[in-house]
Amino acid sequence: TSIVLAVFMGGLGIGSWLAARFADRLARPIRTFALVELAVVALVLAPLWEVQQMEGLLRHLASWYGPVSPVLDLARLVASVIAIGPAAILMGVGLPLIVKKLAPSEELLGRRMATAYAANSLGGVCGTLLAGFFLIETLGLRGTCLTAGILGAIVGTVALWLDRYSEPLRQAGVVRRASTNAGFNRRTVQARFGPTWILAAAAASGFCGLGYEAIWYRVLSVLTLNTT
Repeated sequence: TSIVLAVFMGGLGIGSWLAARFADRLARPIRTFALVELAVVALVLAPLWEVQQMEGLLRHLASWYGPVSPVLDLARLVASVIAIGPAAILMGVGLPLIVKKLAPSEELLGRRMATAYAANSLGGVCGTLLAGFFLIETLGLRGTCLTAGILGAIVGTVALWLDRYSEPLRQAGVVRRASTNAGFNRRTVQARFGPTWILAAAAASGFCGLGYEAIWYRVLSVLTLNTT
C-alpha cells in the first residue's frame, strides 16, 4: 500500500511540476486537458494486462527471497512505477490545466485554484467510496477499471466539445499581469520568506499528511478488519 501510494502521489507531483513549465504558454488549456484525459484512459486500462504479466514474476521472487526482502520490495516498486506511474503523471498534469482556464490572471488565481482543488478532492473521495464499497464488489477489478476508463473518455470528449466554443486565452485577451493593488502580493511574500522556504514548507506539510495517512490506514485496518 505504501509503495502504491508513494508512486501515485509522486506521479501527481511530477505531472504538476511539468504542467507548471508549459501551462502558461497554452492558448487552449482545455483542449490539452481533454487530450491528456483521453491518454489517461489508455494508461489506466494498460495495468489490466501488465499486472497479469508481473504477478508471476513477483511470485517467483517471493519464493526465492521470501515474502519480506529488499529485492521483493524493489520489484514491487518497479512494478508499481510501470503500472501506474505514467497514468499518475498525466493525472497530475490535468488539474493545473483546469486552473489555467479558470484563472487566466493572477487576481483570480487563489480563489479559483482553491475551488478547483476542492472539486478535484471531492471527486476523489466519491470515486474512492464508490469503487471500494460498490463497483469492485459488483463489477470486479476489471469491470471497475473499464468503468473508470469509460467515464474518463466521456470527460475528455466533453472537454473537447467545450473547447470548440471557447476562445483561445491569448486571442481573447484574458492573459493579464497581476494588478499592483491585488490583495495578495506574491512578490511581497517571496521577499519575506523566499520561494525556497515556501516550497519546503509545502513539502513538509505533504510529508506529514501522507505519513499520517499511511499510519491511519495501518491502525484503522486492524479495527475495521477489512481493506475497504
